[in-house]
Amino acid sequence: MFWIILIALLIVATYSFSVCSYSFGWRKTIDFVASQTSDQVLVSIILSVRNEQNTIVKLLDSIFSQTYKKYELIVIDDHSEDNTVDIISSYVTQNSFLRLLKSTSFGKKKALRQGISNASGELIVCVDADCQFGHDWLKTIVSFYEIHKPDMIIAPVRMLHNGAFFEKVQSLDFLSLSGSAGGSAGIGMPILCNGANLAFTKDVYVKSESLLCNQEVSGDDMFLLSAIKKQKGNILYLKSKEAIADTYPCITLNDFLQQRMRWVSKSKSYTDWQIIACALIVFCMQVALLVSFVGSFWYNECVVLFVILFFMKLFADSMLLIPTSKFFNQTRLLWYIFVVSLFYPVYVFAVMLMPILKPLYWKNRKI
Repeated sequence: MFWIILIALLIVATYSFSVCSYSFGWRKTIDFVASQTSDQVLVSIILSVRNEQNTIVKLLDSIFSQTYKKYELIVIDDHSEDNTVDIISSYVTQNSFLRLLKSTSFGKKKALRQGISNASGELIVCVDADCQFGHDWLKTIVSFYEIHKPDMIIAPVRMLHNGAFFEKVQSLDFLSLSGSAGGSAGIGMPILCNGANLAFTKDVYVKSESLLCNQEVSGDDMFLLSAIKKQKGNILYLKSKEAIADTYPCITLNDFLQQRMRWVSKSKSYTDWQIIACALIVFCMQVALLVSFVGSFWYNECVVLFVILFFMKLFADSMLLIPTSKFFNQTRLLWYIFVVSLFYPVYVFAVMLMPILKPLYWKNRKI
């Protein structure tokens, strides 16, 4: 029992140190205020779509309303089965800088690669079809790029909700990921990025293309992050409210689990030690909590251990979530930290085990 307790305490200490270091990185990163751009940087916005008829209009309208005008929008259709192509085609006739391509393969990754290969811009910006942006979103990214000249810009993504409990839980979980993305980049050890709002230079992509993982059907955002890190590239987080991409939670529990299963399934192909170490620390933390909770039915020592582990983890998580929630204007989500923390270990194990029992799907297509 002594060794179990000692190992559990070492795990929670390592976890707490990691999360608090991300909190330090988040607070250390200065809020960026966009200055006037030179209008010299051509931006290629890349969008892969599949069955997006319910969201594509809002996305296109938010892009066409940008204050920065020197861009091209390349949309690659991944064999949509609804009215997505017809909707986009109606925009093509009105906008000469919009190009609609038919994917020559299958899957989001292949579609994005096709779009990037056809891009003319110095700066590539990848977005998702279920996102929306403020008017100064692109201007802020370009201004940040002109000042700092990074190889990759990890831009902020916020998950909105309509008030339902399930949606709030997803938004809180997503908030922790956004905070980890910004915080880890802030200490020079980026471990997360999101293809819904990600910018990088065309040159660095060409140099990194041979290092990307071809075995996985998705996840080029994370694999590109790892490839640029291997080449000692400059990766920065853009901490600006004007640069936020707003997205929305999954509607059903099955959609949510499928999304998380896709994320977990590609983790076996990661080679970046920082990403792997972070994943192992988080997983071991959930194991320690679950084992101590189950053991508390037989051993009184486990009751005390579970309480110590739980509240140490809760404190560390709060250190990151409080400043992150303030930045994203989502402080009310903090009321759900306690409840979510109680069920999080079970959720992690469910997501880890379900790919073994259940096939993965993306937009009604088995992958």
